[in-house]
Amino acid sequence: MRERYTPEEIHYMDNGILTLDNDRLRRAVAMALAKAPMDVVDCVTDNCLFLMALAEEKGCYLQRELLEGKAIISLSEALMDNPEELERTILHEAAHHYLGHKNPLLADLSLEQYDHQEAEAWELVEHWLEGER
Repeated sequence: MRERYTPEEIHYMDNGILTLDNDRLRRAVAMALAKAPMDVVDCVTDNCLFLMALAEEKGCYLQRELLEGKAIISLSEALMDNPEELERTILHEAAHHYLGHKNPLLADLSLEQYDHQEAEAWELVEHWLEGER
């Protein structure tokens, strides 16, 4: 049984809604999410929108309760110049969503809780990427 979608399947599964029809971002998201298991891709594509924004942070996860059923994963436009970092950031923010993490700006998280969430998300990204090798 297959464990992952192809980038092409992800690219066409939502007709561009996932990335609000930003073709460059759509390709990057499809390539990155193809490295995650199918259940992760299904969770993210059903519940998130990816936006490219000018920002200081590489990415930001906002939980879906804030947006009438959709979470927004916002990515810095500067990441488009570094495909590897863009891929890892997409997977990292998708991991936050998949794991049900809280946004530190909106939740009263201690530094220890924040650090735990970050480490947990990065560990999951590494696990997904190891599955690609």
